[in-house]
Amino acid sequence: MTMLEFAQRLVATSSVSGDERDVVGSCAEEMRSLGLAVEVDRAGNVLGIAGAGRPHLLFDAHADTVAASTDWTRDPLAADIADGRLYGLGACDVKGSLAAMIYGVADAARTGRVPGTVGVSVSTCEEVIEGAALAHVVDRFAPDAAVIVEPSNGRMALAQRGRAELVIEIEGHGAHAAYPERGINALVAAAKIVAALEARPVPHDDELGDGILVATEIRSEPYPGVSIVPSRSRLRLDRRLLPGESAELVIAELEPYLAPARTLGAKATVRLSSFTVETYTGVALGGQRFFAAWRADREQPFIAAACAVLPVGSPAAFCTNASETVARGIPTLILGAGDPELAHQPDEYVEVVDLEHARAAYATLASISFPVAGTNTN
Repeated sequence: MTMLEFAQRLVATSSVSGDERDVVGSCAEEMRSLGLAVEVDRAGNVLGIAGAGRPHLLFDAHADTVAASTDWTRDPLAADIADGRLYGLGACDVKGSLAAMIYGVADAARTGRVPGTVGVSVSTCEEVIEGAALAHVVDRFAPDAAVIVEPSNGRMALAQRGRAELVIEIEGHGAHAAYPERGINALVAAAKIVAALEARPVPHDDELGDGILVATEIRSEPYPGVSIVPSRSRLRLDRRLLPGESAELVIAELEPYLAPARTLGAKATVRLSSFTVETYTGVALGGQRFFAAWRADREQPFIAAACAVLPVGSPAAFCTNASETVARGIPTLILGAGDPELAHQPDEYVEVVDLEHARAAYATLASISFPVAGTNTN
């Protein structure tokens, strides 16, 4: 099987988050055929291993995709090739590069260029909760550096905006809609908070842009609200994070904007949202939705070595599994074929020639020798 045929096989296999078993199985099978040692962990991630000793370099690409929208004009699972492009759900994000990653690392291992141990991770549930499943791989492999495979136009991204999901809970007082003055309308209070947030000063980073805040959901109770003043509302917000911003900071930032609801007599509180996701193996992943932004240290040995052999491009505007590795102090970069603006879009595609370039780039990174504190990597 060629790399392109394998990429087509992956794209043609449905793997919406939580249902990645078939893609993970295909990756395990292909890794074994290319000479990598393979194991699957309890969270359903597959890890291929080449080489021995330190340093430990981890490559990671996620197996899951979002669900296809109704706007597709092609069959999302057809994995068609037309005009030099591979089309299909996940072709750009990130199955094309996943195939290139496996083949690129195998190329380096086959030709004896791996200086230590390289891990090739295919992780689950990234699209719904970044890093939670990858944490199992990191615990097992203990990487000294990491390459997160996401579309980056074939150039390394050395910084990334983070993501926090916040929930504002509003408690009013129910009443008959014929006598609204007897209640405290939690829905109106929520709307006033949203309006107040429009005046929020937006923090800015010269490299990563704005720390934007977007209202993504509002729900009121009781539902359906027939002839009744809503007694409770919940507002969900998506906050894109900049380096140095903590969970405490983004929560405190919102406190002043709760004032309009309190002026109406409603109670309003803000918190990080929590999650529980079940992998296809039945393992529950849980935590809070806060994934920090980061910026790589270009003087760190692995990052410096990578910059010496591959081009650097724009930072990642979206959140990735890199938030997990960086949070653990692991030097990390992002690299993948494809335009990130095509991710999650109808008729998603990746250029076939870009996959070949990515394969070569992954082989190059897998061949890098870099020092690790307290070890001899010679």
